[in-house]
Amino acid sequence: MRRLNIKLIKPDPKEDFTAYKEAYIQAQFLYSQLLREKYVNSNYQVKSLKQYLDRNYYKAMVKEIELKRNSGTVDETVVDSVIFEEVAHLDKSLLLAKLTVLGKDKEIQFNQDFDTSFSRNKWTDYVIFGLEDNRNPKIINLVYGEHFHLNGKDFDDYQSGNEYTEKKID
Repeated sequence: MRRLNIKLIKPDPKEDFTAYKEAYIQAQFLYSQLLREKYVNSNYQVKSLKQYLDRNYYKAMVKEIELKRNSGTVDETVVDSVIFEEVAHLDKSLLLAKLTVLGKDKEIQFNQDFDTSFSRNKWTDYVIFGLEDNRNPKIINLVYGEHFHLNGKDFDDYQSGNEYTEKKID
């Protein structure tokens, strides 16, 4: 971001992010629902995600769902609220946003006595949204907050990591 001179700034309070929030919430919910459906029926189609994801990101998520199904992993994600902390308008149809998300995100391992890999109530995602036909937002890419990748544990309101402060991604 620094090399491209992209700066995230606090959003204008007048700016309406409702459609973006809806796309994010629906995509998160559908992702976990479709993953569960794939366990019941391996031929189940996950095409409903196309409504919220860009074509290339959709292909990546289909592969991820298949990999998680094969490894015995289920994500249970329910989003209560999404806060647009910082944004960068890359052009009239591209938006980069730092989101703080409140809800429940839990990963369960079927092949390890139903152990929970992680569970969190609050997390940060960096999301690139694009507008389809300058109307409907779709997720082009989602980069998990830096805390998520720290030894595979989430330290953003994690049970023992509440003192951890997320580093800003530049």
